[in-house]
Amino acid sequence: MRATSTMVAVAAALSGVLLAISPVSAAPVDDSSELSAQNVNSSLNTLPCVTGGPSQQDEQNAAALNPQLTNTMRGNMTAYRASCARAVVQAVKDRGLNQRAAAIAMSTVIVESTIRNVDGGDLDSVGLFQQRDSWGSFADRTNPVKATNKFLDVMQQFYPNGSWNTAPIGDVAADVQRPREDLRFKYGVEANDAVKIANLLWGAPPATAGMRSVVTAGGTQLFGIGADGHVMSTFWSPNITDNGGWHAWFAIPTGYADGTAAPGATVSVTTLNGQTQLFTTAPDGRVISTFWSSSIPTNGGWREWFAIPTGYADGRVASGSAVSVTMINGQVQLFATAPDRHVISTFWSGSIATNGGWHEWFSIPTGHADGVTAPGSTVTAGGTQLFTTGADGRVMSTFWSPNITTNGGWHAWFAIPTGYADGMTAPGSTVSVTTINGQAQLFTTAPDRRVMSTFWSASIPTNGGWHEWFTIPTGHADGVTAPGSTVTAGGTQLFTTGADGRVMSTFWTPTTTDNGGWHAWFAIPTGYADGVTGRGAAVSVTTINGQAQLFTAAPDGHVMSTFWSASITTNGGWHSWFAIPTGHADGRVRL
Repeated sequence: MRATSTMVAVAAALSGVLLAISPVSAAPVDDSSELSAQNVNSSLNTLPCVTGGPSQQDEQNAAALNPQLTNTMRGNMTAYRASCARAVVQAVKDRGLNQRAAAIAMSTVIVESTIRNVDGGDLDSVGLFQQRDSWGSFADRTNPVKATNKFLDVMQQFYPNGSWNTAPIGDVAADVQRPREDLRFKYGVEANDAVKIANLLWGAPPATAGMRSVVTAGGTQLFGIGADGHVMSTFWSPNITDNGGWHAWFAIPTGYADGTAAPGATVSVTTLNGQTQLFTTAPDGRVISTFWSSSIPTNGGWREWFAIPTGYADGRVASGSAVSVTMINGQVQLFATAPDRHVISTFWSGSIATNGGWHEWFSIPTGHADGVTAPGSTVTAGGTQLFTTGADGRVMSTFWSPNITTNGGWHAWFAIPTGYADGMTAPGSTVSVTTINGQAQLFTTAPDRRVMSTFWSASIPTNGGWHEWFTIPTGHADGVTAPGSTVTAGGTQLFTTGADGRVMSTFWTPTTTDNGGWHAWFAIPTGYADGVTGRGAAVSVTTINGQAQLFTAAPDGHVMSTFWSASITTNGGWHSWFAIPTGHADGRVRL
């Protein structure tokens, strides 16, 4: 193997779950954006890196990476290269190593093959890493998983006891590859881009997005995505004498996509023109909406679903993107992430005569990461301020002001770093916002899955007024959440899913003198499923009948709930969990 080949493909496992490797005998791949390497000639056959070829997610990740990179791969990431990077990163993950190991492997494949799995190269070198005959058979060296593990074997041999964690990325890569002395510098040149690729792909969703079980509470009415993909709903009424006062679940079909939602989609709810209005994402990626009106005599009063197209990406969103809604300047405004992972927005106005009153979609760029988000990110709106996770994994924010005359009134995106994990989040994390003690406060999960927080104060002269990030530990699971969990803020109380799958909570009070004023985390067990949630389930909170009430999904998909009452003397005042069944899909949401 030689470092005289040009750069190849940064690391990274774009989509999450590694697909099986295609046999070497598969037909060569046509990658039209091949770089001309010194020894990895562009005329060589390019072999598949994953079964089935590049996915739509690979294409989206390539589009997101191209503007972020600064060296050889800038503008040259393709869906094929992203699929190869995905295979490398997932192999690192499956071995139990970290993102730095993935970045080391990425800098290597950028230099050696420009992230192409080629059937030749310098002398007898082949594959992503341009490994020579002495490294194994042709089949093994052109199998991205086996080739990556061969590379990692040597890395750990040369750098025992994890010492590669503290050595420069370029030095580790060069020591494994052993190029001529005058070529060692190449790996270091690509190190920064390798880190960007590895970080982005480490948290990317699977090529086939999974289902997210999120129950959205709008007052006394619940909305979710049924097991069949249809948006469904139920509501509570004191006049309903069975099923705990809950109406049987019913679907809200007809119209665009017949009211079915894309994998990973959630339902957002707001009030527009005095009417309850819903938003979600159709299977083709378009944002769709419906609203309820007493003047509609069919479909339970719900208008047939309609798309909100035109403008940026024609109103299509990234796989797994949620639609957030808030009021800005007196107008209902939506936010989501486009297929290239830029934050995009639209708003409704009675003065817009076309597109159902919706402005064409537009992006909110400039600043940190140019407004490009991490895979699977959600845009959280807190008044006129937005929060999400940037492509580098850091929490970032922007806000709207009538005094800003450029970028549509939006401030350039800025990161909120320093403190715990330097403001870096776990893959797929969301950012929640609430007001505590008169201050805006954010919550998310760190890479080690601990809940962490920051707050803004005019008295903080540094970091844009944001306190350094801090964790909220102690108590149940020591504040460590389950993978993919969301931290839900209800006033001064937080709810999430613990590492053991149980719903857990903490609350802030000025009378608590330690742990930053936060109570130790406690589980809310007993009853249906013993308070254990389904995979990826979030916890929603609302007030019904004057009581705080929680909703989530059990492992069997049933929506389940509990509420707090001062008259309950056990379980910390929380009622035992109960399911809300009957009706459409028997009250089961997608898991």
